[in-house]
Amino acid sequence: MLLSVLLLASPGAATAACPVGAQWSMRPLAMRHKNVVRISDGELAFNGARLSDDLLRQYLQADARTSPRPGLVIDTTDMPCAVKMRIVAHAEAAGGCTPETCSVFAMGHGPPPPALPPPGGKWP
Repeated sequence: MLLSVLLLASPGAATAACPVGAQWSMRPLAMRHKNVVRISDGELAFNGARLSDDLLRQYLQADARTSPRPGLVIDTTDMPCAVKMRIVAHAEAAGGCTPETCSVFAMGHGPPPPALPPPGGKWP
């Protein structure tokens, strides 16, 4: 079951009025390998693949145990604050976020980066 998201908030206001902790960067990551979580056509997407909230939580937990850890970018373009904060909470519960590995910012409406396979090498 996919998570449907109503886009009721202004994305700019959501970013400015929706702060995250010090372990998050607010700009692009320098890391080569990174995963991007964003809203795509009103649905939650991980590297362009739509997924449920539970599956996202599993991916974030697996990524946190991967060495070297891939970066995590939460693209706040068109993302309401409540959704952003839920994703941040999942990532923080998984552990390991630092300003060098985790970022929250609006990337715009460009295409997502190429999908990296999840830990274990297979998509569900």
